[in-house]
Amino acid sequence: MNTKSSHAADQNAIYEAAIRSIEASQNRRLASGYAVVGGAIAYGQGALGQGTFGKISRLAKVFCICFAFMLPNILFIKYVL
Repeated sequence: MNTKSSHAADQNAIYEAAIRSIEASQNRRLASGYAVVGGAIAYGQGALGQGTFGKISRLAKVFCICFAFMLPNILFIKYVL
């Protein structure tokens, strides 16, 4: 009888450790998700601001748009004409 109760206690300890491990894993996953969202929000606020980072972000956006408009023309001139 004593062996059964010690075996049950061992199984309960293993079960509790497994549950704690699963919960810790889920907490880590949630924390990394919050970190990504927080970084995206901080980037968005900085990129839309009036500071140096906002000006650089706007310049990069304008450059990408201009390049997207110019690239088809450059390729047409190079390969067709």
